[in-house]
Amino acid sequence: MNFRPNYTRPAGKIYEEFFLAYLAHTHDLNILATCELVGAARNIPSWVPDWSISSEARSLPVYSAAGNSVGNVQHIGHGILRASGIGCATINHMEETFPQGMKYHPLSVIAAIQRLCPRDLLENCSSYALGGSLLEAYCRTFIVDLFSENYIPPPTSYPPFKDCEDTIRYVLTCRSASNKDASQLSYEASSYLNCAFEYLRGRSFVKTDEGYIGIVPKSTKLRDRVCVLLGYSNPMVLRPIANGQFLVVGECYIEGLMYKSALLGPLPPHIQFVSRLNEEVGSYRNAYIDRESGDMSAHDPRLSPLPKGWKIKSHPKDHLEQIFEKGGGEGMKPIETYGDPRLTTEALRERGVPVVDFELV
Repeated sequence: MNFRPNYTRPAGKIYEEFFLAYLAHTHDLNILATCELVGAARNIPSWVPDWSISSEARSLPVYSAAGNSVGNVQHIGHGILRASGIGCATINHMEETFPQGMKYHPLSVIAAIQRLCPRDLLENCSSYALGGSLLEAYCRTFIVDLFSENYIPPPTSYPPFKDCEDTIRYVLTCRSASNKDASQLSYEASSYLNCAFEYLRGRSFVKTDEGYIGIVPKSTKLRDRVCVLLGYSNPMVLRPIANGQFLVVGECYIEGLMYKSALLGPLPPHIQFVSRLNEEVGSYRNAYIDRESGDMSAHDPRLSPLPKGWKIKSHPKDHLEQIFEKGGGEGMKPIETYGDPRLTTEALRERGVPVVDFELV
């Protein structure tokens, strides 16, 4: 990327110019992960990261809310960025997780979980909006789904889901926990509480009109919208303003929307989305594992066959890394892209997905 900052210009203008240069070079919207609407009025568009401001919140992991969809984004001038995506939910309830600057203590996390969970959660047999139990949804939300079962091989730094569900049950039945109780917590329970603190800190807990729960930036307000932008890994909170435009509030975790369900619907019950470590390159790749047969594949079972003329070319160092190829032959170089042609704006609309354009200011 060819970018030379002009340091005689205001910092905000340099940030904006860098953002646009990066976007033009990579077509990757994941730079939005560093955006958060914080503090007083800004003199730069909300979609431009303000790297002069630090956040108490820990960065969220990279998920697959939009999968390897093809971003459709355009800078139309006057501080407006037009991006395609799906409006998923409207926030109707918010609660603070921890006071600003609070230090970790297991009893403080226990108290927060007790306050955020419905008092009848253990007795409530209701299902979550996208399937599974409410208890499971709360358990996953508090540590943003960082369970060892979601990774192959399972990392020792993340606890197993069953142990965490047992921790939630213990927390909700132990209404008067003491320092002695905290000192006797199992390693798995302590890991869960510590992870919950790391990701709840600096954020708010929310519910939506559609029945979802999640954690969002502290600057979120009631009636803000949760959206999935094509080409961006995590759901985003957007704030409707005048003229049908939106402010970027920041990325969020919404249980059930992290693995392309907004685009393609839920996975079949026996299929699990996992991250598999490629030790040769030292990074994780998305995959789908059939828990009945044990088979693993990079193919998303919710997707139809590729459009005519397209094929998948395996990456030479990683069979789970998909490269989509079209054309070529007779001296012509084929088109190669990491973006799935079945996840473009046009292809999704043909599938019936309500993709719309958001004007971000």
